[in-house]
Amino acid sequence: MRQFLTTLLVVWTAACIATYVYSQQQNIPSWIALAVLPAFLVELGFYLVIGFAAVRKAFDDLGAKPFRAALLAASAVIPYLIESTLTGTFQISSFLLLLAMAAAASFWYVWIPRSMPADLLFLALLGAVYLSKGFDLIYGKPAEHVALGILGKLMWIRVAIMAILSLRSADDEARFGFIPTLREWGVGALHYLYFLPVGVLLGYALRFASFHLPGFEWWKIVLLAIGTFLGFLWLVGLFKEFFFGGFCSDCWRAVFTVKCWA
Repeated sequence: MRQFLTTLLVVWTAACIATYVYSQQQNIPSWIALAVLPAFLVELGFYLVIGFAAVRKAFDDLGAKPFRAALLAASAVIPYLIESTLTGTFQISSFLLLLAMAAAASFWYVWIPRSMPADLLFLALLGAVYLSKGFDLIYGKPAEHVALGILGKLMWIRVAIMAILSLRSADDEARFGFIPTLREWGVGALHYLYFLPVGVLLGYALRFASFHLPGFEWWKIVLLAIGTFLGFLWLVGLFKEFFFGGFCSDCWRAVFTVKCWA
C-alpha cells in the first residue's frame, strides 16, 4: 500500500505541474484549469489501482461481486460529476449515458456467467464504446484545447481491466502491473528496433510523420518526451498488451480449442 500512496503522490504532483505548463502554453483560463484538474487527479488515482496487486486485493475483500461492481460503476461517474459541476457543463442525459455504459461493463461478469461467448461479447462492447465518439460528446470541451474525452477513455480502460481481474477473475498465475520485467523491456526494445527502419520509411513515403523539435526550452522538450513515453507505456501500451496481447489472444485461442481461460 505504501508503494501505491507514494506513486499516487508523484503522479498527482506531475499532473499539477503538467496542468500549469499546458494551460500557460495554450492560454487556457486559470479557472478552467483549476476546474478540470480535480477530476483528472481523481481519475488518475482510480487508474493507478489497477497496477497494484495489494490495492486490488483490498478491493476484492470489500464484499460480494454485486457490491464491488456497484462501487466500480459509481467510481466511473465521479470524475464526470466533479468536472461538469465545476465547469457548469453538467447534463443529466450525459450522466445517465455514462452511468449506463459503466454499469454494463462493471456488472457484465455479475450478470453473465464466465464463458467464451461472454468474453468475446465483452470485448466487442469495449471496442465499440472506445472507438465511438461517445466520451467526447459526454465530457465535452469547456474551452479551446481542453478536450476532456481522455477522462472517459481512462475510466473505460480501468473499469474494463478491474471487471476482468476482480469480477471475472483472471488466471492466478497472471502477472499484471505498470512496471515491465527486464525480459519484457528487452522484448519491447528488440521489437522497437526491428520496426524503427520500417516505420521511418513508411512515415517518409506516406508523409505521415516528420521529425522536428518543438519550439520550447530544452527542459520542456525533455519533460514532453518523458511524459509522452510514459503516456504510451501506461495507457496505449498497457491497453494493447492487456486486451490484445493477453485477454483477447487467449479468447481467440479458445475459439479453436473450445476452451477459454478454464
